[in-house]
Amino acid sequence: MFNVAVLAKKINPDPVMYEEWTREMMTKVCSEKLHPKELQNIFKGVENKEYAYKCKTSIARMHCVSSECVKRKLGIGANEALPEVGKLVKVNSYPEPYWILPIQGKSIRLSTKQLYQQQLLGEQLLNFDIVWRPLKPTKRDPDPYRDWLEELVANKQDMEGFDSVEELGDVFNSRMSRFLEDVEDTTEFDQIDSGNIWKDDFEMRFKLETFKTFMKKMGYNWNEKECTRFLETGGAKPKSKFKGIQSRHWIVPLPKQSEHKNKDVKFTKPKAAWEDN
Repeated sequence: MFNVAVLAKKINPDPVMYEEWTREMMTKVCSEKLHPKELQNIFKGVENKEYAYKCKTSIARMHCVSSECVKRKLGIGANEALPEVGKLVKVNSYPEPYWILPIQGKSIRLSTKQLYQQQLLGEQLLNFDIVWRPLKPTKRDPDPYRDWLEELVANKQDMEGFDSVEELGDVFNSRMSRFLEDVEDTTEFDQIDSGNIWKDDFEMRFKLETFKTFMKKMGYNWNEKECTRFLETGGAKPKSKFKGIQSRHWIVPLPKQSEHKNKDVKFTKPKAAWEDN
């Protein structure tokens, strides 16, 4: 109703006229009429010459389309408009989920921390040339960003990842197999400081930085914490010493290789015509 009153004043700034028009509209937009004192408080709120729509309230965001409103004669100004946002997508990936936020025609990948903190969201959007104007608290809405985020999360779409321990194990084994294939291995433990993997017939040992570099090559720009979480989830163990050499590293059983069983298949070669003669 505050936004209705703002529109009414934009149409006709005469207090008698815009208050009357607002009362008439109340029967059309409200399921229940406001108490006269509530309505009077709204009128006091729009008396200020710098009155503007409250576009960032949860109710307004449910019904308004800023990209359309900004084009209207009595709509919001360009500086007031929120970027056009689509349905938030949660991707339940391994080892932790991430989010896809469709905004201004672009799909932006966000970590949970980037989505939760408004400043980090703004920094990530700026990488894609999208300027985020922070949602600032007011008396009417003390935490508008939280309200905006709760609405997004409430209507999010889930993209399921791996549902079982077996599948997670397969992913870990597959990735460690690729890691072993991609990085040069050695039988000299002190060579792991040079980015190699030490291995024998049972296990492999390597530096966290080596694994982090491999993941980046694979397209995953994981930090040390994300790499550590992945290794721990897969059963890898951190070690600080091996063969009398002090060196912080990780130990993992050799990944299981696909078994190829030989089948007893007999091939019968047909005789050539001249072989019967």
